[in-house]
Amino acid sequence: MATTKMTTNFDFNTDLDGLKAKLPVWKGEVPIGACCAVSYISQSYTWNGSLRLKLYLQWVIVIGTRS
Repeated sequence: MATTKMTTNFDFNTDLDGLKAKLPVWKGEVPIGACCAVSYISQSYTWNGSLRLKLYLQWVIVIGTRS
């Protein structure tokens, strides 16, 4: 099976505001064991007397996968 390696110059300090312009879209599911950076926001609230937490995925950057 042939593998394709792709590299992109990316700086976490300056490039996070322009992810769509800087990084290609990952096609398919992220492989198990891949190294990723994940961004999410959270919201806590009370419902029927119990505290709840919602997590909203913002983006995932696949840094590397197993070969």
